[in-house]
Amino acid sequence: MWAQVLSLVFQVRMIPAINQFQQNPMKVVMAICFIVCIVECLIRAFFDRRALAIALFFLMLIHVNQKYRIATFIWMGLCLALMAFTFQPSVGKERSPYLVLVSTMISCAFFWTMINRIKAKKLVFKISLFYLIVSGACVFMSDYNGARIVSWMVLITALPMAFLSDVGLLERLLALNIGIMSMYQLFSLTYEALFLICLTMTMFCWLFMENWKQINLIDLEKIKVSKNTRQRNMVNGDDFIRALTFLTFSIVSFFGTGNIASLNSFDPRSIQTLMTTFR
Repeated sequence: MWAQVLSLVFQVRMIPAINQFQQNPMKVVMAICFIVCIVECLIRAFFDRRALAIALFFLMLIHVNQKYRIATFIWMGLCLALMAFTFQPSVGKERSPYLVLVSTMISCAFFWTMINRIKAKKLVFKISLFYLIVSGACVFMSDYNGARIVSWMVLITALPMAFLSDVGLLERLLALNIGIMSMYQLFSLTYEALFLICLTMTMFCWLFMENWKQINLIDLEKIKVSKNTRQRNMVNGDDFIRALTFLTFSIVSFFGTGNIASLNSFDPRSIQTLMTTFR
């Protein structure tokens, strides 16, 4: 097995990355400086999550593309919105169901726009959006026993509903995000749900921007998740930036609303939509 892994590693060629450096060395040097700054900020974020704002700022600059101005403006706005969450206090004992309702409305508007864009089959997505609305209402009416029963039904069936969608890449990805959002809202106290939908929109924007940068544009709507795509054995500079972007979003998802890895930050009231023993 290790022999096969090593054979694949040695097949990877760095010629495109070297050619990029020879063609535009100043651009490559600036990109390396940005990458070093982002990595340093990500390390610092383990001690102070406000450092994520600096990492997101440099990441925003790396992906600026003057060729697609509208998408660039949307990308910059979403990155700035994510940066604002890092300066908010960690999610504590305060409870604000109105923010959860706001996130529900924003989520429904965004997901419905995406559904119409990809022209997906509407039945599964309508049911998933209904779950999303119901989960937001359950947070607002969590003191009622009937709301807790409905919350358990949403928690159990929201994610499996996503696998009833078509196997298209965008359709399956969209269905999974709706299911996860429906479940996540049930555990939200204040602005966590707003953070998640903002992160989701930012990553969708990054997905489309990366697709538009390809020389041979790929139709994302025709890619199937069950189909093996052709793999290439060449690495260029954009691959390092993609890996760094994915790493940044991963760390932002963990520390965007506080230290999610700390058990001390757990508040039993986050499960009040499911349990009746905590007040």
